[in-house]
Amino acid sequence: MKRSIAIQRVKSFLRKRMPQSNLTGIIDEVSETFVRGWAISNGKPPKLVVMRNGQVVSMETLKVFRSDLTHLYGGHENFGFEIRFSPNLEPNEIVSVTDASGRHLRRSPIHLERPSTLWMEEQDSAKTIIGLHYLRGSGIEIGALNKPATIPKHASIAYVDRSTTKELREIYPELHTVDFVEPDIIDDAETLQNIADNTHDFVVSSHVLEHLEDPIRAINNHMRVLKPGGIVYLALPERTRTSDMHREPTSIEHLVKDHHEGPSGSRNKHYCEWAYFNEGARGDAAAERAMQLEKLNYSIHFHVWSLIEFLELIALLKREYCPSIKIVLAKDNNNEFLVVLRKSEDF
Repeated sequence: MKRSIAIQRVKSFLRKRMPQSNLTGIIDEVSETFVRGWAISNGKPPKLVVMRNGQVVSMETLKVFRSDLTHLYGGHENFGFEIRFSPNLEPNEIVSVTDASGRHLRRSPIHLERPSTLWMEEQDSAKTIIGLHYLRGSGIEIGALNKPATIPKHASIAYVDRSTTKELREIYPELHTVDFVEPDIIDDAETLQNIADNTHDFVVSSHVLEHLEDPIRAINNHMRVLKPGGIVYLALPERTRTSDMHREPTSIEHLVKDHHEGPSGSRNKHYCEWAYFNEGARGDAAAERAMQLEKLNYSIHFHVWSLIEFLELIALLKREYCPSIKIVLAKDNNNEFLVVLRKSEDF
């Protein structure tokens, strides 16, 4: 009986948050030679129609492996597409990508303004350039896994993770073909309890903070371990350009409540949102999937933001919790955003 009531509550919650369309996806990039992106509909790869200036170029079911989707999009790493054009597109030609019912992916239709390089190369270049500019001395990177940050030649770094490499491979079996960095420090990303105050010149945290249930606590501790003048370099998924796009941004009130009262009261709703909006489960399957994920303590995006929404959180932290924070840089970077924070010399 209790289980049935819980399922009904979850279904009621999800109905209130139901998007207008079950289709979720985006055109990542269009170049003179291809259009690339991903899509999901009701947890399955939809059949997509690609058109060039109103003429059908391709109709096919998605099947392209996208390693970058593995963590961002709930494991739907085979829900990508890449369609080649022959002859090449000319500037100002229009490309659209829809499902069989004519519903457009995000950024569709799109026109080619100029020749472009691959979006992931552009995105990674921006992260690298910013890291090389700001990271100096010795620091730590939290949750690097298979994509450690590029640091300057004379900087030194220690890797922090919640588990050993062997345990991480069990947690992320989909990454069995890639190399992981070996953690130097086993620690909790929210508390960094094994790291002393004022001991590091920088902290790097790329696509980690959204997985933590108490971001206020986490950022406070990131700042705590910094020396005065030290840097926190953050990268987070941009809510409006990932499979989080149908989720409402995490409110300041929600974050403050979780920080003071503990996150357990909102945990189930987060798992419900993930099952419904990110994994595409529906009805009883969504409720069951949410319960399964919560039982496994699965690492999901508990919180979601756009860049401006996240900066509101930083402003709150500076006012109420951590006056030493200074915003040095905030940059939109395709399907993510980058933020550099500095610890004031006065602290």
